[in-house]
Amino acid sequence: MYYVAVDIGCIECGEPSAVIGIYKKRSDAEKAIADHEKRQEENWKGQHVFEVFEIERLNKTYEVEY
Repeated sequence: MYYVAVDIGCIECGEPSAVIGIYKKRSDAEKAIADHEKRQEENWKGQHVFEVFEIERLNKTYEVEY
């Protein structure tokens, strides 16, 4: 299992989303998010959301239904 730490950008101010990192341990992903969120609060005040998503493997296409 892998854990993807994601910064979901601010839709109101147009700041983009970004992958912070991919980790083998959830605790490492959560620490990366906590560090990034702290820096974000100190430097800019956009309405970002930080999430960790689980994926089973790398190099796999996950299809999304629209």
